[in-house]
Amino acid sequence: MQKHKHAHMSDMPGKLLMDAATFSSRISGIKAFLFDWDGVFNNGEKNIEGHSAYSETDSMGINMMRFHYHLLKNRMPVCAIISGEHNLLSYKWAKRDHLHAVYAGFKHKETALEDICTKYSLLPEEVLFVYDDVLDLSLAAKAGLRFLVHHAGNPAFESFCIRHQLADYVTRQEGGAHAVREISEVVMQHSGNYDLTIQHRMQYSKEYLAYLEERDRIETPFLVYKDGIIQPHS
Repeated sequence: MQKHKHAHMSDMPGKLLMDAATFSSRISGIKAFLFDWDGVFNNGEKNIEGHSAYSETDSMGINMMRFHYHLLKNRMPVCAIISGEHNLLSYKWAKRDHLHAVYAGFKHKETALEDICTKYSLLPEEVLFVYDDVLDLSLAAKAGLRFLVHHAGNPAFESFCIRHQLADYVTRQEGGAHAVREISEVVMQHSGNYDLTIQHRMQYSKEYLAYLEERDRIETPFLVYKDGIIQPHS
């Protein structure tokens, strides 16, 4: 099996805001994938119980992205949700897919970033962050690589993020239309092993089984910020 060559800027479905070589180099230094929830995994709408959905298409993208990292680095990347709301469905999904944590109700998301960096001995520039709105900007300002999920309804905000260098890539797809899958595909292509990752999964190889065994040992805490302290949700 051969590695897929790095993608060119012209292959990008969305807006890449730097040259492709620099983008690939930045991706190679990433050790953690952090995601906002509302507006990223969905269109931001909630049902009568206050929950918002996700898609299995996006879920598969994240799983493959984590596996591709495991193939390249022989270790598991940190992967977490950081949300300003308390969405129990986000925790149900994250627990099923064995993410490292869900941070819920964090209005100042930089607080969660600091906790993750401390727990896993990371630098902010080693973090990739996927976001879509104003609440996320304190974290985006610190992260090493920022993916802004496009929304047709906020062109001024998108322009603001670009002008103030708070985004490195803007998706073509919107939240709820598989923007997360788009991001996972872009990351894998620019890491240079997209084909290898898919081939291993297709064959259910020993490498993929080893990744699954390690991934499934991860316990997913549901963390909230209360009285100035990060603590388990009760």
